[in-house]
Amino acid sequence: AATASIAAAAACRQVGFQTGSVVATSATTETAITTTTATIYPAVSRTQSVKILNGVNCPAGATVLRNCTAAYVVNAAGKCKKMAAVLCKNDSPPPPPLHPSPPPPSPPSPSPSPPPVQRSPPPQPPSPK
Repeated sequence: AATASIAAAAACRQVGFQTGSVVATSATTETAITTTTATIYPAVSRTQSVKILNGVNCPAGATVLRNCTAAYVVNAAGKCKKMAAVLCKNDSPPPPPLHPSPPPPSPPSPSPSPPPVQRSPPPQPPSPK
């Protein structure tokens, strides 16, 4: 059972989840059944033509299936006496969405122009009379 749990977690991590575990399946239902203590997932047909990993054995701490040993069986219809289902999940919630950056500050308002300086005309020399 410990090897199955390690293999389940390794398989889930390999496809991008944080962890995973072996879950119970029903021999008779096609939909999940939820009880007060567990969810029992639908059975997988053992008679259809399937490709399976048989005899999966993972060392403690395996992080991906490549760390494990198994036999890959093609066209395994009728060869499977028992099968494990795996439920993959992320333990922590996803990070919150990023907030958009605030808009850049508005440019400063132009300062009003100072009033024009009024200059007096230069003094005129007295005119002869």
